[in-house]
Amino acid sequence: SKKGILVVNSAGNAGSSDWKYIGTPADVEQVLTVGGTNPKTDAHIGFSAFGPAADHTMKPNVSALGKVVAAKGSDYSIVHGTSFSSPLVAGFVACAWQANRNLSTSQMFEKIEASSHLYPYFDYAHGYGIPQADHFLEGNPRKDNTTFSIESDKDSVYVKLTDEAWDQALEANNKNLPIKKNLFYHIEAANGTLRSFKVVRLEGPKLSWSKEEFYKNEVLRVHFEGYTSKQIIR
Repeated sequence: SKKGILVVNSAGNAGSSDWKYIGTPADVEQVLTVGGTNPKTDAHIGFSAFGPAADHTMKPNVSALGKVVAAKGSDYSIVHGTSFSSPLVAGFVACAWQANRNLSTSQMFEKIEASSHLYPYFDYAHGYGIPQADHFLEGNPRKDNTTFSIESDKDSVYVKLTDEAWDQALEANNKNLPIKKNLFYHIEAANGTLRSFKVVRLEGPKLSWSKEEFYKNEVLRVHFEGYTSKQIIR
């Protein structure tokens, strides 16, 4: 990065092995590390390696398809691996940088993260999600439509979808688009590391946790359909 080069590297395919973590050089802070997603859900694909890095740096940074259709001689085949995720993002970075030549390496790195579909939510499977080209287009700011609220009472914390968000999720499900019902959440410890994270396929407009599942001052951060919110558990 000191030479003005943005290094993009795959997260690796150790996710379903006994050693499931990202390794060198993908664990370097200045490397844009790319995890793999399932094209049917836009969520983590099983073999994609997990973060964080050994020094607790958040990895991967972003994600892209880990299952693609590739040419094979005069035919084609379906292939798997984060070795396909990484070049997709590398090509995306090249196009984005060509359109924004005034940006430094570090600025482009941060802008790629900020363009991703889960941002500002992140976790050790998806990073900030899949980079989006519309983030780099003038006059097309990220929409921040509220899709849920986080509420609590004496014993529980719960996420409640808006009526509109749940109706859209049901409609998408009827069209066999399961991504519309995926809710992402993580629990962030007081030291800033993630204690747990999960993608939930919603079966109803409400998801709840007992407060006994949290330690004091942990953060519950939730993302659903373009909107992220958090609550500190007291």
